[in-house]
Amino acid sequence: MTPSYSIVGMLTSEPFWSAVGAVATLVASLAIFVASRQFRFDAWNKCQEAFVKDKFYDSRAILFRHLHGDVRTWSAFEMEAGRTVCGNMDELCRLTRFLGKRGMLKTWGNPIAKSWALLRWMVEIERRTTEFPDKWAAFEEVGNAALKRQPLELATRLRKISDALCRHPPVSSSLKPSDEEKKHFLGDLKYLVDQIQVLPSLIESKQLPLLRDYEINLVIQNALIESSLSFLRRLNEFFGGTGREISVRHYFPERKPVFLFEGKDHEVVNGWVMHLSLRRVREGTKDWEVFLTKYSSKTKSLYETFINELKADQPHLFY
Repeated sequence: MTPSYSIVGMLTSEPFWSAVGAVATLVASLAIFVASRQFRFDAWNKCQEAFVKDKFYDSRAILFRHLHGDVRTWSAFEMEAGRTVCGNMDELCRLTRFLGKRGMLKTWGNPIAKSWALLRWMVEIERRTTEFPDKWAAFEEVGNAALKRQPLELATRLRKISDALCRHPPVSSSLKPSDEEKKHFLGDLKYLVDQIQVLPSLIESKQLPLLRDYEINLVIQNALIESSLSFLRRLNEFFGGTGREISVRHYFPERKPVFLFEGKDHEVVNGWVMHLSLRRVREGTKDWEVFLTKYSSKTKSLYETFINELKADQPHLFY
């Protein structure tokens, strides 16, 4: 007799549901694989876009001149370029967890290795000065790995340069930047001010990534907050006439310092820059929307006043 199978019998059979479970597992695995590939592609795109940005590209070009010349004397202009490269490189190297170290080094290993060799001394001094032992740690980790992957002759030369700079850190060639350097820095200053406006603008327009189920978006949100705080601290040093780089006093020597923030807010920025964790961003008590919106508005006002006064007093810096 030929056996007959009913629909009910099939739906209640163990082999049927085992097969359904296997298919579901396969579909889920494929979805995870596709999402993983998409994250890696997004990370690669972000790295590529950052590496070709004018400011980052120009700053690296300025520093790389020291690979074939005097490494002991740096202008204030070059010091500023060094800090720019350190910050940008660290942000990029943090994407290694998504792109993979092999992919990162295969594509950008050479400029990362050269940048690390020239700036290791600056990272070490910055850590001692700010008492942040892990500042720019991602740049250090990937930089050392990139250096090891370079051809022997190049790697040896870069290590000698790096060791020499760490033994005898560069000194500024002048305490007073030239008009050309001051003119160029005005572009950097505008960039800093513009970047401060990005996060509040995204929050206001509701474009800030809020897909908390996707880790890459959390990293982007974390990076936006951290970079905004870093830019705020640099602008505070500029308008306050402090720090080791170009400041408002190079344009107006007699100007009384005007700080963006002092007291507790100063401690917040210094204490959180480069030391944010995902948990503290998501679960902490600090209202970053209010904090950054407040200072983005104040920064823009202070910058516009400075530029208007500078145009009236030193118009040659704008032509």
